[in-house]
Amino acid sequence: MKRKTGKTKKYGNRGASRPAGRRAKNAPVRSLVRDHRKKKGAPVRRGAENLMRVSGVFDYSGSGYGFCRTCAGGEDVFIPAGETMGAMTGDTVSVEVRGTSSGRVEGAVTAIEEHATASIIGTVVPVGADYYLDPKNAKLRVSGKIEGGVPFGPGDLIEAVPGSGPYFVRRSRRASFEDPLTGRPEPPLLCRAVKNFGDSTKRRPNCEAVLSSSGIPTVFPESVLEEAREVSKTEISADGRIDLREELIFTLDGAGAKDLDDAVSLKKTKDGFELGVHIADVSYYVKEGGALDLEAKDRGTSVYFTDRVVPMLPVELSNGCCSLNGGEDRYALSIRITLDKKGVTKSAKLCRSVIRSRLRGVYSEANDVFENGESSPYYEKYAEVADTLSDMWELACLLKAKREASGMVELAEDEAAIVLGENGEPVDVVKVDRGKTERIIEQLMLEANIAAAMIGRNAGIPFVYREHENPSPEKLHDLEATLTEIRVDPHGVGSSPPESSWRAIKAILADARGESPELYDTVSGIILRSMMKAKYTAAPSRHFGIGADIYCHFTSPIRRYPDLFVHRELSGAAVKAGGELVMNEADRAPAPPAPPKKAVNAAVISSDREVRAVAAEREIESLYIADWMSGMIGQPFDAVVCSVTKFGMFVRLGSTAEGLVPMAEFGDGATVSKSGAVLTAPGAEFRVGDRVRVRLTAADVSTGKLTFGLVK
Repeated sequence: MKRKTGKTKKYGNRGASRPAGRRAKNAPVRSLVRDHRKKKGAPVRRGAENLMRVSGVFDYSGSGYGFCRTCAGGEDVFIPAGETMGAMTGDTVSVEVRGTSSGRVEGAVTAIEEHATASIIGTVVPVGADYYLDPKNAKLRVSGKIEGGVPFGPGDLIEAVPGSGPYFVRRSRRASFEDPLTGRPEPPLLCRAVKNFGDSTKRRPNCEAVLSSSGIPTVFPESVLEEAREVSKTEISADGRIDLREELIFTLDGAGAKDLDDAVSLKKTKDGFELGVHIADVSYYVKEGGALDLEAKDRGTSVYFTDRVVPMLPVELSNGCCSLNGGEDRYALSIRITLDKKGVTKSAKLCRSVIRSRLRGVYSEANDVFENGESSPYYEKYAEVADTLSDMWELACLLKAKREASGMVELAEDEAAIVLGENGEPVDVVKVDRGKTERIIEQLMLEANIAAAMIGRNAGIPFVYREHENPSPEKLHDLEATLTEIRVDPHGVGSSPPESSWRAIKAILADARGESPELYDTVSGIILRSMMKAKYTAAPSRHFGIGADIYCHFTSPIRRYPDLFVHRELSGAAVKAGGELVMNEADRAPAPPAPPKKAVNAAVISSDREVRAVAAEREIESLYIADWMSGMIGQPFDAVVCSVTKFGMFVRLGSTAEGLVPMAEFGDGATVSKSGAVLTAPGAEFRVGDRVRVRLTAADVSTGKLTFGLVK
């Protein structure tokens, strides 16, 4: 599989693995820097090779020269023009170091150890009789002369690879040369076209390019498809499983969902509730080390776009034998949780089961039943589960209250739904509102994920947990400064202990909610940016955002690899335990064992693939929105200021579309506050959260960027 464009190997100062011997080799860089500062102009003797060579990550300036960020830390090594060996941003390089009269550490690239960029995607630009590549990724700061390959024409969006050899090189600098695209005195890369996506000004070619540049595979190897076809033929049997086919179990999902991996059941008792969360047993079909498993691990997650899904598993599994389709027998892992009348968990049991979903529920339909009761056109369909839905809503409210008391922070995250017309073109963008059934499923899945994590920890098995660290003191201090600048009471969040900062955050959100929906959304966005990023880990960890001491992803094994990993380990442990794994309220958490290598590896890969998928989903969504808004150039909109940068002011429309009001709109002398919350212009001041009137001036379908001007 093609490597991700722009991917680099990074070595941090703490906690990162390094190639053997690299730290020792690079350690002298700091002393070398100090030596040059003491003896400016004194050349370094070339006697000891370990003092003269370092390894690091190259950063190209776009003007011939670059810098090497050494793996051991310390001062960057300056690489002058003509000494880069054609290295590109992100390449891991070996550098021979020398001193200069200015005291700056300088060197020359002697070898490229690892190439970060296997291909470049860009637009074809004709220059005389030649064709050049203008990369979409501006961070590469390069251009390329295209020499052959697949057919292409001016304005086409293409993928290019090195013209010859395993990596990109530049034409010799000995001859005088000016890059026709950048105007800089440097030779371009030499490359050849390998894929033509189409017209660079159209949405669909750019969407395909995003997938390609992200390294997200869209085609399954034949070995994976063959294994999927074979395992999907398996006959369902209750042998060795608990038969739950007579229980009232059903699914609730969006109307367009086809990979139904979770079903629910509930019984109200005199002491509280008996909740059942039944998840497709994907691990039964995807065996560790098989072709399906290796492909799923490499993909990490399904990727969802407006009109397309790039699945983690072939459709024979994702939409077929694993999907909990109504009226069909399916293998599942079931967690049955006993809760008291306040929604407090008393015990949980996990077993391998066989289920049959009674109903394929749809959020919008069930919400209509909640709203209109027996007068709903969908009531007859949901009559059998109507009482259960009502009990589920009662339990969901109790669970939410319990979590809020333990520290859960609920932030407003606007979700946009792109509406497509008959020809597949975007015709509208609307803000998605969640109804009762979406909130029910959210709370029941959270409860199942927490229970699964506790069961896995108590069983002492290899596991992948979900970690969300406490916000750092620095981020909390910055958050307080930003809120103060936009005149929102920070409730002392900057001086709060990170582990209990949720109390101040909840007070801030309550104030903002009481002020206006726009301020609440804005403050939620500011707080979200101050939070740490959630990730996967092999060690039991707290989840700050949910307010849980331990958490994992268990409920979506069709579309997420960490869930599949967790299922496989829980299923194996259940078999060894005689059929069930049990967790009681009084159980004490055992001391966690050292995480095994396979769990660490799964957590690292899953985190990386999640970041990749989210970035691609957001980028493609922006292309759809820009395509939709391209027909609205010149129209005015009401907007809210969501952030301020040195480039200008970002605003958000009611549809959730965001764009930039460039700094040029504010005239000479415009400044941005230190916290980045206020833009001051001659005669005007704009704060994050302010309402403004803007006019759309540009919608770039190739980049997904919107540009606005102020309506004065």
